[in-house]
Amino acid sequence: MAAVPAVPDGTVLATGGDDFTIRLRDTDPHRVATRVCAGAYPRITGARWTRHFTAVDLHPPCPAG
Repeated sequence: MAAVPAVPDGTVLATGGDDFTIRLRDTDPHRVATRVCAGAYPRITGARWTRHFTAVDLHPPCPAG
């Protein structure tokens, strides 16, 4: 795989692989986190977390909602 900045500020990275496909990848951490959290479904409930991970406190990485 090869990668090069696609825009001068570095917030988009163009990558290419052996399949000859070029993909544009967002590198802005806030936009990436927002997309990841939007796709994180279903979110685990506190009750379910406690049932499976009794010795570990729940610290959700994504905002509730």
